This record gives sequence, C-alpha cells and structure tokens, in this order.
Amino acid sequence: MKMNEYYGFSVSPFSDKNQVLYESKDYMEINKRMEFYLEEEGIALITGLHGTGKTKMVKSLLPGKDKVIYVYGGELTLFEFLNSIGTQLEIETKHCHISNIMQDINRRVLTHTKNEERVIVVIDMVEKIQSKILESLKSLQDSSKGIYLILIGHSKFRSRSRDPKLKSLISSILINYDCAGLSMNETKEYIKQR
Repeated sequence: MKMNEYYGFSVSPFSDKNQVLYESKDYMEINKRMEFYLEEEGIALITGLHGTGKTKMVKSLLPGKDKVIYVYGGELTLFEFLNSIGTQLEIETKHCHISNIMQDINRRVLTHTKNEERVIVVIDMVEKIQSKILESLKSLQDSSKGIYLILIGHSKFRSRSRDPKLKSLISSILINYDCAGLSMNETKEYIKQR
C-alpha cells in the first residue's frame, strides 16, 4: 500500500508538486521579517533543523520581479562561489582573478538596480560554506549596492557566528530567525490540511 493511501493524503507532503504552504508560526514570522528585509538592504539569516521548510518558505516569499540567484553550500572555492553567482547573472566569468569577477558582478547588479530590480542571492546550506567565502560575502554586499544576501542553513551554523573572522558579516545581519519546526497542534492542523 502506498503512503498517500495509507495515511489518506491527497498529495504527498514531501512532493515538490505540493504548492500549498502551511502557514505555521515559523512561516508567519519569516513572512513578517522578509517584508521588512526587502524594504531595506542587507543580510538575512534563516536557520533551523533539517526538514523545517526554511528554503521552501523563503522561496515562496521572494517577489517574482527580482533577479534571484541560488547558490548551494558545499566544497566550493571562492572562485567557484563567485563564478556561480556571475553565471546566474549571465556574466562571462572566465577571469582568472576574483577581483575581476566581483567587479563584473557589481556592474551587473547596478544594471538591475537601474531597472528597479533587486538582485537577491540565496545561499542555502550556509553551514557547509568555508569561512573564507563567508568573509567575502560582506565585501560583496558592501561593494554591490542593491544586492541582498539571504543565508539559509542548519541551526548549528549559529555556533560559527562566534568566529572572530565572521564578526563583520554577523554584525551586518538585518534579520535573524531560527525555525523551531511545527508544534504538536500545528502538526495536527498540517495533517488535516492534507
């Protein structure tokens, strides 16, 4: 017997086809904070345990008119990280020097800003990104007026925030939220909604 039939789900709760988001306390909190954040300019940090829906919630709240870039954490070098952003901005990023890539990113962000379009860089699984790359995020944000950085990751990333090398980045965080996950009552409501 299939899971959906066994539990009486009309749609698998784990499917990407499931477009309906349950408006949990976490969702409502992130929604309010993202509204504020998108009126400002800076860095957002959304953390939580695996499976709490951080990425899905953030993606659902981003305006469709803006240029949204997704970078997934992992064993990236600084060059690969910036190259990923540049490629998604449709920049020819075959430079050998990181400073050239950053200049090209700055120019492209300026073009989007002139067209009244924000450039939002969503960095998922931020806990897996090297400190050197995290340090460079602050430089990127400072030099690229009009760029928004959203860091999404596991709650354990918060322990790295005490690293003195990341002080500049951490002090620039405009919104900061740790998802608690569904409460018992929210879990019951979520199941009924399905």
